[in-house]
Amino acid sequence: MKKIAWMLSLLFIQITLIAQDKSDRPSPPATSSANILGNTVSIDYSQPSVKGREIFGKLVPFGQVWRAGANETTSFTTSADANIEGHMLPAGKYALFMIPNEKQWTIIFNKTIKWGAFSYKEEEDVLRVNVYAKKSAKFAEKLTYQINDKGMVSLEWENTTVQFHINFNPEYNVVNRSIEKVKLGGKEVLRFSENAGQGIAWLMGKEFGSGSIEFDAKGRDVLQGSFIGVAFHGVNDTTFEVVYFRPFNFQATDPERHVHAVQYCFEPNLPWHELRNTRNGEFEAAIIPQNVKPEDWFHAKIEVKNGRIKVFVNDSKQPCLDVPSLNPTGKSGKIGFWVGNNSNGDFANLKINNL
Repeated sequence: MKKIAWMLSLLFIQITLIAQDKSDRPSPPATSSANILGNTVSIDYSQPSVKGREIFGKLVPFGQVWRAGANETTSFTTSADANIEGHMLPAGKYALFMIPNEKQWTIIFNKTIKWGAFSYKEEEDVLRVNVYAKKSAKFAEKLTYQINDKGMVSLEWENTTVQFHINFNPEYNVVNRSIEKVKLGGKEVLRFSENAGQGIAWLMGKEFGSGSIEFDAKGRDVLQGSFIGVAFHGVNDTTFEVVYFRPFNFQATDPERHVHAVQYCFEPNLPWHELRNTRNGEFEAAIIPQNVKPEDWFHAKIEVKNGRIKVFVNDSKQPCLDVPSLNPTGKSGKIGFWVGNNSNGDFANLKINNL
């Protein structure tokens, strides 16, 4: 009898050891982590494979809560209070769930970490944010999370990419870039990091409807070019109005074609040829007065009143740009500094006057 009991005990131990070896699972465990401005962010998940299946909309249904991985609930940990897409998430460890859809996804941070999504309860949600999915640049056989030191979290699986942003700066919600404050010539300057895509630093807790916006700015890449300005009336990270400046030697290989321009548009994520046709072709540009040198700081004042936008540079008495708004309702929305693709910029002395 003792021998049988001993054999059963040994068998139980072997089964337990096998169960504990998660690396042999069809969906093995994986971790992605990063240090962002001295704060640690990590995602622990199980990594399923495509295996010839159609994933989103089929294996993972649209419109339903998904465990954002396989096996145990995917977990998200932040060592400090974090800003997730403009919303605060207290420091801690959370279950990470998602609701996929064809275009927009909901990212969910929940209190309960157990197995899969079976224990999910909406009333235990701590935060929900909405982001957009896009087609991946390349096929991903295995579900993979990546977190970079700029605060970009990326999910890649099959032909789909979903991203959201983490930022630890309490004053700004930064999209697609990191920012730092530096001292330059007695000024406290907000400086954007280098990156390929456009970036926005939305001011936390601040909206703008009509009135005036003033700031100092300087492009940091005189020869290759900087597109720098202010985004306002922001609905989200892709829909907003923007006034931006090109204080550089545009097409610098031809000295006679140096252009210092100020431009206005709505929804600047659109390709250039579509911008030219947005809202009945209303897309405006003007030349900055020639007393603005591409390597110098300049002062900008943007007036938004009665459905019109007027832009003044330095001490100009007349606007160098006067255009009808493509968002004439003037409804209040997010406001922040903006830099274009492959652009670097410094900003200082922001003043916002809401009417």
